[in-house]
Amino acid sequence: MPIVYLHRKPIDNSIFYVGIGNDEKRAYHFHGRNAHWKNTYNKYSVFVDIVANVETREIANELEEFLIQEIGINNLCNKTAGGDGFKGYHTKEVKDKMSKSRKGMYAGKKRSKYFCEQVKKSKIGYCPSRQAIENGVQKRKEKAALIIELNSGFIGKIWEIEKEFNIDRRAVYYNCKKDKAILTREWKGLNFKKYTTL
Repeated sequence: MPIVYLHRKPIDNSIFYVGIGNDEKRAYHFHGRNAHWKNTYNKYSVFVDIVANVETREIANELEEFLIQEIGINNLCNKTAGGDGFKGYHTKEVKDKMSKSRKGMYAGKKRSKYFCEQVKKSKIGYCPSRQAIENGVQKRKEKAALIIELNSGFIGKIWEIEKEFNIDRRAVYYNCKKDKAILTREWKGLNFKKYTTL
């Protein structure tokens, strides 16, 4: 069943991304996101908020587009105004044209009762309970990849690596993409890779 989801900053529960998917797995799939999303995630982490399960992809597209319009694309990591499935990046000129056309569309378009109910369920401004946030954090921890430091053989998740080697996680993630050890700063010589048991 198609879903509409929000990515929020756990620090203040603010929304930084609106997305859709064919099922809930998409909301928790963090690979292949744009650079703006990745930078925000690396700085704040993410709380996933599934806001609607809808009957069709078309309704999901419309709700995504509506939410982006309401929140404001300049406040989000989304690169398009949503609802069109376009994977690329719109120029400012194109975004301005889209914004003008959508303003006219929203002014004259009558929404179905079902759509309005889904918007109400989307919970913009809703603050989840402490338990809901903790559950989201726990899920992320369970799904977090293991990383190995090749010289010492230490294996752990990113927060364990940070603590053990007193290193910034961005340096770890960057090093994981390389085939050689870190060459600078106090971390010189450390070499991290994603660890698999296969």
